[in-house]
Amino acid sequence: MSLISLFSAESLFKKIKKSASNPEASIKNIIKKKPMVFEQIGEKLAFAQFRRAYSFVPAYKEFIDNLNIGQITMFTDFMEKVPEIDKKNYIQKYSLKDLM
Repeated sequence: MSLISLFSAESLFKKIKKSASNPEASIKNIIKKKPMVFEQIGEKLAFAQFRRAYSFVPAYKEFIDNLNIGQITMFTDFMEKVPEIDKKNYIQKYSLKDLM
């Protein structure tokens, strides 16, 4: 288990936002980190955004539910099962109200 997995996406986002207030220290800290750390952080934040969109955007929830792909419980499920959205398969199919 990685250290990143112990943090919630929200706490990671707050930490990133806080570090932006001191760019010099941020750069020094970034240089010390291994690339895998950034991949893990990115995956966690991306999956959290997926869950938020599924919970709060009616069109996205319907889009995902209509795929009949089962439950998405991990980032790997998201990457393997959820297709990219585009104008044809998503934007043009739903009303502006449901897209927000």
